[in-house]
Amino acid sequence: MRAPVIGAFFADDWDMLVRMTKCSTAITHRDERAQEGALVIALAAAMAYTANGLPVTVASFFERVLPYVQGTELKDRLLQAKAYVQTQRSLSDFVQYLGLQKKGITGYVNHTVPAVIFTWLRYGDDYEQAITRIVEAGGDTDSNAALVGALIGVNQGAQCIPAPWLQGMRVACQHGFFTPHGAGAGNQTGVCYIPCHCARTALAVVVAAQSGVFGCGAGTWFSAVAAFLSLPALAGP
Repeated sequence: MRAPVIGAFFADDWDMLVRMTKCSTAITHRDERAQEGALVIALAAAMAYTANGLPVTVASFFERVLPYVQGTELKDRLLQAKAYVQTQRSLSDFVQYLGLQKKGITGYVNHTVPAVIFTWLRYGDDYEQAITRIVEAGGDTDSNAALVGALIGVNQGAQCIPAPWLQGMRVACQHGFFTPHGAGAGNQTGVCYIPCHCARTALAVVVAAQSGVFGCGAGTWFSAVAAFLSLPALAGP
């Protein structure tokens, strides 16, 4: 989930972007497949950021990013994602192609990355629809939604987040959301929010943005993490 931050920050220097993504990923993921998947997400974020509110076209994304992909499995699934986007297939269709209709989109990089890229390119003009679709697909929903939200957010800014979702965040803060288990003693609402460990990465991004670390407005980064800090209904039990 840190790859989009690196991608947006080094959007104008892809050589440095590649180096920093590899260094960052290696801290927790030594498998080359994971490092390559993180790079795809970082490059997507770079393109989304520099597009400055305009959509990233399917053709331009794959033309620029595919040369960085060496893994056969990841490349094949990305190409299938391209075909499905171009024919306006649904995310559920793509999930079925991946064979994940029962278990959902798992945390395996060659499941996550193609599904996230598909969702971003297919529904990227509609933040609410994109996040809802990726969450409804099941599996590793917090990571998947955070990545999709980041790619749309760095392109469109905080204004793309539905107002009721932002209100859900405020309610969560008021009722003990940020506790070890996501529901503190002050939470008397009976609503089940997303556990706190999912929020830590989001908070780190927001705090860094507010501190000027990224050299851009906090609003842009805020939208990148609101996906899993928004409506309680999306969190599930």
